[in-house]
Order: sequence, then C-alpha cells, then structure tokens
Amino acid sequence: MEGLFRDFWASRGNHRNVVYEVKNQVDNGPLLDTKYYQLLDDAVVEVQGTFTRKKHAFKNYKCTAQNRFYSIGLYDATSSTTTG
Repeated sequence: MEGLFRDFWASRGNHRNVVYEVKNQVDNGPLLDTKYYQLLDDAVVEVQGTFTRKKHAFKNYKCTAQNRFYSIGLYDATSSTTTG
C-alpha cells in the first residue's frame, strides 16, 4: 500500500483500481473540502462518485506553512460508478 501513496504524491503510475480520497482541513479546525482522484497514466485526475468500499489504508500529512491538514484514504474504484 505504501507504493500507492508514493505514486500519488509523485504523479506517477497507473492505478485504475484505486480512488484516492483527499480531505483538506484547517489544522485543528473545520473540514474545507473532500475530493476524489485517480492516478491514470502518470496523471492525477479528479473523479466524481460515491465510493463504498474503503481499503484499510490512509495517510495524514500536515503543512505548517499553510496551516493545513490533509488526510488521504484509499477506496476500491469498482465500488461505485464514477464520472469525470
């Protein structure tokens, strides 16, 4: 699973079976937004959909310069129909 996160940050690879859920919030504050992405042919592409089968893997990242906290979770792309 670690390789899936490394590939996402580097925008490299092709993981059609994985959807990345990215939650953006103010550090110790309110959730700003939640977006979904796929890594397709070395490009991070935003997708729309409701994903129901979460993989048991996530990472948290903190950006002190922007006072932001990011949580990235993995979903099975086949658990929902996506558009976008």
